[in-house]
Formats: sequence, structure tokens, C-alpha cells
Amino acid sequence: MNQIDSIAYHSKLAWIDPKAKLCFSLVLLCVCIGCRSILVGALVLLVTAGATLFFARLSLRRYLHFLSIPLGFLLVGTLTIFISVYPAGEKLLAGIPIGGSQVGISAQSFLEGLRLCATALGAVGCMYFLSFNTPMTGLFALFRKSPLPEVVVSLMELIYRYIFVLWEEAATMKTAQNARLGYQGIRHSIASFGTLVGTLFFRAYQRCDRIYSALESRGYQGSLEALQEEYQPGKGWYGATFLTAAAALGIFFLERSVL
Repeated sequence: MNQIDSIAYHSKLAWIDPKAKLCFSLVLLCVCIGCRSILVGALVLLVTAGATLFFARLSLRRYLHFLSIPLGFLLVGTLTIFISVYPAGEKLLAGIPIGGSQVGISAQSFLEGLRLCATALGAVGCMYFLSFNTPMTGLFALFRKSPLPEVVVSLMELIYRYIFVLWEEAATMKTAQNARLGYQGIRHSIASFGTLVGTLFFRAYQRCDRIYSALESRGYQGSLEALQEEYQPGKGWYGATFLTAAAALGIFFLERSVL
């Protein structure tokens, strides 16, 4: 979370109107999910990843590192789509006979799995573009101008702040455990990790209570007021949104007509 926040603040698009970037991400996200096409998912991922690498100043290796996190969950989740049980004698790309059936991958299941993976990765690319190029403060300011209730936006801001509270408390406790050789050996590591998890909630709760008391002492009444940043207009991104969405839809309809 700290890394993503730091990257967003150093992005070339950090001070571009968040509404334009949100429109770009959400429109491409809807197109990607609505089409459920391998080519459309690949196009959306290519466009969003390219924009993220260029504007957020990320190396390809670091971007792939971030992409590997959802990719691992995706591969585990789609494993049952790629691999299924089929009657004996059915033609498969790869399979193992077990009794009167066979377990393997058919051409249809392979394409369906690829389609799901491409759609999911395209959607992740859209969200990464928004996350790596838009500081959360800009999104919160945008949400305050939206029809969302004020209390919902305030809760989002507090939850976002408390993520760092939990992270800092966990880092402090782990540093103290390392200083006392708490992670030497498997037995000590398990015991230390269990102690960290068990104590973290209470330590974080106490610190959150102190933060809330500090907010109340400064006049907090359920709404966090902050100075509004001045953003540059992002009109060019609306055009990029239209062109990319039109290209994706064109590929989708062309693919449907061919197949």
C-alpha cells in the first residue's frame, strides 16, 4: 500500500483531473468485462499497462511483480475451468485416464479459461492504471462531489488512514521481535507470528482510539474537511477513452462475425 501510494504521488498524471482518469479506467473496465473476449482483454491490458509504465515511471519488472499478485489467485481460481472430468474416449488436448473417465483439458475449456484470464487481467490493468496514477486524496475529493453520502466518504478516508496504522504497528512489532531473535527457526517463527497477530489488533485499536480522540479535540464532527487541490484538465483522456473503447468494441464485433 505504501509503495502504490508513493508511485501515485510521483506519477506524471498525479495532478491531472481524477475524473478523467476514473472515466478512462471504468469505461475500459466495463468494456472488458462486457465483451469477455481474449483479444479485447489483451488490448485493454496492453493499453493500460503501457500507460501505467510510461506515466507512473514504472519498470516492466516492477509492474510484473505487482501483476503477479492477482495472477496467482487467478490461476488457482481458474484451475477448475481449465481442467475438468470427461467421458472416456473424448478428444482432449491433454488428459489422464482415471477409471471409466479422463481428467484433462479440452479445446473448449482451454479457450474458456484463457477468456476468463484475459478478462480478469484486463480489469486488473484498468484498476492498476487508476491506482498508480491517482493519489487517494484526489479520489476522495472526487467522491465528495458525487452523490455518495458524506458519511460513506468519511468512512473510506478513515479506513484508508487506519490501513497505515495497522501496517506501522505490525512493522514496529516485527522489528522488536527480530531484535530479540524471534524468527530464528521454524518453531520460534510460528510462535512469534502468532504473538504478532494476536497482539496487533489490540495495539492498533489503542492507537486508533488515540487518533480518534485527536480528531475530536480538533473539532471532528463526522466529516473530514481538507483543502481542495487544483488539478489540470484531462480532456485528452476522454478522447483516449473513446478511441480505446471503440477499438475494443470493433475487435469484439469483428471476432464475433468471424467466429
